Amino acid sequence: MAFREYKIGTRMFGIALGGSMMITLYMPSLTIYSVGVTETGLVKGLSYGHNSGFSYEDPFLQGKGKPLTVTIKKDPVTGADIDPVDAYVYVPGTPFPSAVRNPGILGTEVAALSADDGQVGVATSDEGAVFLVSRGDYEGETFPYIENASATRDWTAAAVLASAADTDKRHVGSGKTMFVREGCEVSYAAS
Repeated sequence: MAFREYKIGTRMFGIALGGSMMITLYMPSLTIYSVGVTETGLVKGLSYGHNSGFSYEDPFLQGKGKPLTVTIKKDPVTGADIDPVDAYVYVPGTPFPSAVRNPGILGTEVAALSADDGQVGVATSDEGAVFLVSRGDYEGETFPYIENASATRDWTAAAVLASAADTDKRHVGSGKTMFVREGCEVSYAAS
């Protein structure tokens, strides 16, 4: 009967550890899908692309396979002036972010608006797409959602890139990847 006094202690430790893991990991996953994404979350997700670090599409962190963030001031199809809007251009072959591939992670309201009004389900990375962050009403409340402008407005990646000036194109996702590659160094100017 050696070490009999440790039986109760080890069982209590196992129950405490298991309970803690359940509270920490399992219970939040039950409601995580019900939390809606914010407009800032949509903007960051669309501008960074598939991921912001290592990926199989860009193993040497060169900034390849990332979208361009383009400020649109004229409609690429009609040429008419529009209010400036940021468009996230995915040229053919650029992998889509998880919010486009799996809109269920956006929350109930945003996912419904993105699927119905935004038509994100018809976008394919083989053809490329142009996405916008728009606002729409769902059950009486306004929410941001992802709009596939290639489907809703007939904007193609080539037309958007051709209609925008070079000063209106930003490499947000590529820049973040290259920042990670360079070692995240920060230099401070002498004051």
